[in-house]
Amino acid sequence: MSLDQLLNPQSSSNEKLSNDEIELYDRQIRLWGMEAQQRIRCTKILLINLSGIGTEIVKNLVLSGINELYLLDNNDVKEEDLATQFFLTEGEDDLFRLDIIGRKKLDVALPQIQELNPRVKIKINTRKSIYDFLDDGVRNLDNKDFFRQFNLVISTQLDSISNLKLNKITRSLNLPFYATSCHGLFGYFFSDLIMYDDLSNADNSHNNHKSNKSNKSNKSNKSNKSDNTHNSNNSNKLIYYPFHSLLSMNCNNSPFKNLRKRQLITKKKRILISVFILTLINYDFKYPSINKNEIKINEELFDEELGKMFGKLELFFEDENPGQIQEETRELLKVFLNNINCEFSPICAILGGSLAQDIINMLSFKNSPVNNFLVLDGLSSEMPIYQIIKKK
Repeated sequence: MSLDQLLNPQSSSNEKLSNDEIELYDRQIRLWGMEAQQRIRCTKILLINLSGIGTEIVKNLVLSGINELYLLDNNDVKEEDLATQFFLTEGEDDLFRLDIIGRKKLDVALPQIQELNPRVKIKINTRKSIYDFLDDGVRNLDNKDFFRQFNLVISTQLDSISNLKLNKITRSLNLPFYATSCHGLFGYFFSDLIMYDDLSNADNSHNNHKSNKSNKSNKSNKSNKSDNTHNSNNSNKLIYYPFHSLLSMNCNNSPFKNLRKRQLITKKKRILISVFILTLINYDFKYPSINKNEIKINEELFDEELGKMFGKLELFFEDENPGQIQEETRELLKVFLNNINCEFSPICAILGGSLAQDIINMLSFKNSPVNNFLVLDGLSSEMPIYQIIKKK
């Protein structure tokens, strides 16, 4: 089912919520309405990799009452997974156990996930990885058929090339796509809803017009009223650009020209971590996390990658902020490099919760979904949103 079909009230009204479901989801129905809950109830989602962020996304989506969650991850449990993935428990005391290391991650996590909400169908695939579906995926009909069964696709901790291939497939099937990744104190999520009718502004203006006429009876009946009607005449069409737009380069080899920036550099000329995230996505260099004690740091490799990153930053400064890169920027870049490929539980919780809530916003029409690149900087406690725009 495509996004348009899913968001069409007629497609969701065929499956009414039972009395038990209404009682179970009562509090959230009061927040976003009955029709929104029905759309959530009809949603089938593919989540790739049960990472730290993936764990948080799974928790929020399963509790919201989606129809089906398909988990694709053939990785084994590693010791570092126990720091961010709370579904990896076993036994009556629900404590992390070292004897699960080496077992398939989804096999261990499945009972805990299902226990959250037995009404949600949970399917797992530990035999294949996403890479098995990305080889010539755009041309392979079998691979397309696999993705066609879902309403929405989420990837976590995937490299840029894989996200690029995956987004091509989802676009060809008119499926919404989310990609997210955590790097220590930093992270991002990207969304591609292709084209979305945003009804939240129209609904808010309608509510503001009537706010002075509200009374107690209106408040008591609020939860029984249907939520926003999918009326394109009252909507604001949001156009989303695909993942490859982040990888596009202009004539100056700057990957930042395609973003409508709120601020890439602060008034104090302190470069934002968003620039580092963008550089990482664009050039996708491979450097193992240096936060793990068992990994010996290759200083020569570190210096080489640091040099590459500085080269790209210098191009950025030439285009956006003429002048020399300050020493503070160099130190910040070193901190960023030290965090690459490391998952930090609090950052995973913020990103995973934000992404799951964005999906709820998309399905409920209550708030505008992110359009379409969100960056989390744990050092400055900032989470700016950038909109990709079409190159002129």
